[in-house]
Amino acid sequence: MTENFDHCFNSVTLDQEQRDFVNKRINDRLKLIGELFDKHDFKANLYVGGSVGLGQPSVAIENNITTLKSDLDMFLILPGLEKTASLQAFLKDITELPQDVDVSIHVQPVADFSHNPCSMEVDDLLQALPHPVRERFMMPELKSLKPQVPKTAVLYLCGRMGAAAAPFYVATHEFANVPGDVIAHDEVTNQKAALATLKFLFYGKKEGWLNISDVATAAREGWYEGIITEDEVVDIIRRREQYRPDLAKSNLDLAELFRKIVVKERGLEQSATTAEAFQSLRDRYLAEPDSVDASHSLLLALSLFLLAPSAALKDVVRRECAAERFSLVDLSEEWKSKLTEWANSDSSTADSIDSGRLMPDLVHAAMFSINKKVEAEIRNYYA
Repeated sequence: MTENFDHCFNSVTLDQEQRDFVNKRINDRLKLIGELFDKHDFKANLYVGGSVGLGQPSVAIENNITTLKSDLDMFLILPGLEKTASLQAFLKDITELPQDVDVSIHVQPVADFSHNPCSMEVDDLLQALPHPVRERFMMPELKSLKPQVPKTAVLYLCGRMGAAAAPFYVATHEFANVPGDVIAHDEVTNQKAALATLKFLFYGKKEGWLNISDVATAAREGWYEGIITEDEVVDIIRRREQYRPDLAKSNLDLAELFRKIVVKERGLEQSATTAEAFQSLRDRYLAEPDSVDASHSLLLALSLFLLAPSAALKDVVRRECAAERFSLVDLSEEWKSKLTEWANSDSSTADSIDSGRLMPDLVHAAMFSINKKVEAEIRNYYA
């Protein structure tokens, strides 16, 4: 990665002054990190991930002062499991850098990316590989069998409600090692969830479409006609790229947006209810329970269930429990029992979400089920 690398190559609403600011701030910090890396003798590769790695960083603007909103997510990839004293010294050096740029270092052996192929990190790393900050060993071939869109949508939608939070090995920013509900209602997270939802419509239909700029292109080309206007899409992107704490919060109805996207993608009548959209996603999964692609439909169905509670949808879940269809998910007997208990109670979906009990385990269990299927496909691919 060069010292003048453009980290805003997928940005939509940042002007040139903002792009110059972002690039200087990030490139200066990467130069410092690279110099610290060079001081220590351990075998590892260093890459930029997250929104910066995807070329879509964000800024914060308050009182006409611009700061970097995105944190600098980085992968420190090890060839094996050993964490040497030299590696630990490098990580300590990172925590002592100036705090004007938030840095997170994800330390992982390269084998993790084959064993957890449903994680967003696989897709981030694949995009980062051509632009290493430092490389000290030859990376093996990595393969992500599915684009990131469904996984990203699920994780953002669940994360918005406190059902998922990524742990960090070492980090200098405020969200390190905190439970998901701390950032559950963050405005930027909501905009990310909306963008992930909009991406779902062209998942698998446009090769290589993954980023914010692709959502803007889809809006111009009429992909969201009858769902959301191009101006509204650009507003979501602008709020994501240019965070203004003094700006009134968006009145976007994320659950309704998700319903409309699912209805269009599944070819349902526009008047289809949330419960009908849920059933359509569920039916696709039941038709091909061993398919990785169809398994993503189950995750999206669970996300819809989580986002848009209603009496009708709860009735659907009650019938699912009675038919033991959730047994297709690797859910423990304890959580199957809790799901059935909730479905037969007067509690709302929001109650189960706010308690932090039911939905995280249900979603994570479904993710685990899909990972096992993907692992089998990957083993066949490398055989």
